[in-house]
Amino acid sequence: MRTFILGCTAAALIACGGRTERQGGLEGPSAFETSAAYPTGSFGWNVGDLAPNMAFTGYLHVDPSTTIDPSERVGTVRLSDFYDADGSRGLTHLVVTIHDEWCGPSVEQEDFTNGADSYGANPGKQSFARDYAARGVRFLTLLQQGPQWPLDATVTDLASWAQKHEARVSEALLSSDELMLDVVEAEVPYTFVIDARTMRIEVVWVGFLGDLAKLDALLN
Repeated sequence: MRTFILGCTAAALIACGGRTERQGGLEGPSAFETSAAYPTGSFGWNVGDLAPNMAFTGYLHVDPSTTIDPSERVGTVRLSDFYDADGSRGLTHLVVTIHDEWCGPSVEQEDFTNGADSYGANPGKQSFARDYAARGVRFLTLLQQGPQWPLDATVTDLASWAQKHEARVSEALLSSDELMLDVVEAEVPYTFVIDARTMRIEVVWVGFLGDLAKLDALLN
């Protein structure tokens, strides 16, 4: 796969931003974590870096043919849940996207990811998660801010977001005490494409990603 960075400017229909990034991380057991040791090396959030094995509070959901039950208790979602060093789990890529609930492009992209139409832009209910499941691609949404800027999203916000978007991907919270990006100002949606075999970041995309042609370009 090619390694490159794609970006776009902050426009009303493309992205919402920006904010100051913060530090931290959550701990806890994960029932889906691979037995293989997570890779070591140069960690970071730039192209070519190893994605840090961060842990988040949320819903771990690995079967895109079904949707999340938001009434279930939240647990821990780790990046290592998607690590497939030997390919035995059939995973090829993890697409991680940071969203804010108040941001229109975030709402629209989450509809396309899951196959919902809460924003009125996806009447055919196209679903990236379903369309790319056979290719071993899995998706992780990180909800950073809730419906009111600049307040962090809560567990209640996450459950409402998952229900609204008929979520069939892993959904988790990115709280104000967690470091996600090594940039000072970031726009949303903010997407990372990670190789599940190595956990190296192959692509960083800033802005709305709402059609298969764009996603194909990132994954090929």
